[in-house]
Amino acid sequence: MSVKMKKSGIVRKSDELCRIVIPKEIRDKLEIKDKGYVIMFQQGKEIIVKKYDETCAFCGKKTGLIEFKDRFVCKKCVKELKEKFKN
Repeated sequence: MSVKMKKSGIVRKSDELCRIVIPKEIRDKLEIKDKGYVIMFQQGKEIIVKKYDETCAFCGKKTGLIEFKDRFVCKKCVKELKEKFKN
């Protein structure tokens, strides 16, 4: 399988089930492990693929998380945000 570089990134052809492989160079940079998770969502006519990282967007905590707008936030940070914007 050949890999083509374009200004916008690496071009890959999908297989018969429309699967693609994330290039090793990118997996290594993002520290995506074998059988690791990524999250995909549509934005206009684009497909966005991101490393799925279940940590609080503010403090990095890994427990007690809720999902909000494609991000995770821990309960403590939610409470702090509520207090900050209470006015």
